[in-house]
Amino acid sequence: MTKDDWIDSCADRFATGGDMDREIADLKAREALGICSRWGGEEKALVDFDPVAVARDLLSMAA
Repeated sequence: MTKDDWIDSCADRFATGGDMDREIADLKAREALGICSRWGGEEKALVDFDPVAVARDLLSMAA
């Protein structure tokens, strides 16, 4: 999965599950990738973290 694919998938989940504007969802997805990248770098995060699950978990923590 490419970085853009990861961000798009995560942003889609934020936009639908969090009922937020797509632009804000994209920013949240980029922030989420940054957080996931802290554990081994961006390339590892793209492989190890499911973007939909990350968005779902962050949305549930915010609720």
